[in-house]
Amino acid sequence: MDESLRAVPLAELEGADGPGLDLFRDSCGPGLLVPAAHRGLGATALEALRVQRALGARAPWLAATSALHHLSTAVLLAQVTADRGGLEWMLVEGVAADNRLVAFGFAEGRPDAGMLAPVTTATMEPEGLRIGGVTRTCGLAGTMDLLAISVMTPRTDGKPGENRRWRWCRRRARA
Repeated sequence: MDESLRAVPLAELEGADGPGLDLFRDSCGPGLLVPAAHRGLGATALEALRVQRALGARAPWLAATSALHHLSTAVLLAQVTADRGGLEWMLVEGVAADNRLVAFGFAEGRPDAGMLAPVTTATMEPEGLRIGGVTRTCGLAGTMDLLAISVMTPRTDGKPGENRRWRWCRRRARA
């Protein structure tokens, strides 16, 4: 990827309209942190850090964008590692195999609340779950393929309270 990035002037690389994201995808960058068992590159934390440093030196905007993607992917990987019986592993494989970029909508910056604490809620409706509330997606969400948000859902076991759930939304195709 470094050779491809070096061939493009920095002014052309920077920004969503430049070729940087496509070069990142073509180099299988979205699957960098995804284990090989899930069709990713299986980089260690140190290897991923070295890639991010190299990207930062060559294309700062791309480094910022990919760092946000890797944060969202790490949250997804944590769900897979916890093995809660969900289908998150399919998303992990899709991200890696199809070189999909993931944005997040869960860093709300609220005082005394964790970064991953949901601000959106879901209520049961006859048609299914209705998600409501306000979340602020990362500024690069428009360049990504998937959006991750954290949602509080009603418990289904009859007990009071709510469960934290992750929702992954696929963006519509770009025009």
